[in-house]
Amino acid sequence: VNKSVTLKGAKNGVSGSDDARGTGETIIAPNSPGFHITANNVTVDGFTINNPGGADGYGVWVDGATDTVVSNNVVNNPSVYGLYVTGSTRTTLQNNEINNSSVDSIRIVGGTDTDILGNDLNDSGVSLGVNGIGSGIVLVQTEDVLIDDNDITNAARLGVYSGGSSDVVINNNRLDNIGTGTNTSVGDSIGKWAGIQAEGTNNLTVTDNNIDGTTGEGINLGGFI
Repeated sequence: VNKSVTLKGAKNGVSGSDDARGTGETIIAPNSPGFHITANNVTVDGFTINNPGGADGYGVWVDGATDTVVSNNVVNNPSVYGLYVTGSTRTTLQNNEINNSSVDSIRIVGGTDTDILGNDLNDSGVSLGVNGIGSGIVLVQTEDVLIDDNDITNAARLGVYSGGSSDVVINNNRLDNIGTGTNTSVGDSIGKWAGIQAEGTNNLTVTDNNIDGTTGEGINLGGFI
């Protein structure tokens, strides 16, 4: 997507996890990202993206863009990340459902001012069993991030991770069954993973999260990913 545009699928305005979506989805089945957004002022709303594959197997890739909204989409079985944001500003990821990502459901690298709101993230990296490497939400060297009201269920490593970032708020999220990938060649010596983990993160706020069923700590302010 290389120009400013609003793209509406058949289920625009209906949350990805809403049972009311029913049938009649607008389905994309790419051998690459479902959407690769490089322009400013782009909205992608109401699509189902099945099996994005290859080395760039992302459901949606927001790449150096400003003022992007990715909402009300379903991403199934991405070969890498469900939603991937790199070097972007003012990005909103809201009410998406991501299922069975091979690695992380949502990964943010660089950039600033990202809102991750009301997403339903299931089975992040669990397809590889104890060797799984996926986490629910991962932040790497980014700033001004709000992670609020997300459901993260079944993650091979961490529920939420923030590394080398700043001004991060993690609030009112629900995490369940975190750390199913217990390969002892990674992580700590016994392969345990936390619900929420942060290291090298300045101005971090963690409030009102419900964390149930981790193999490690509920919240860990330091460690490995």
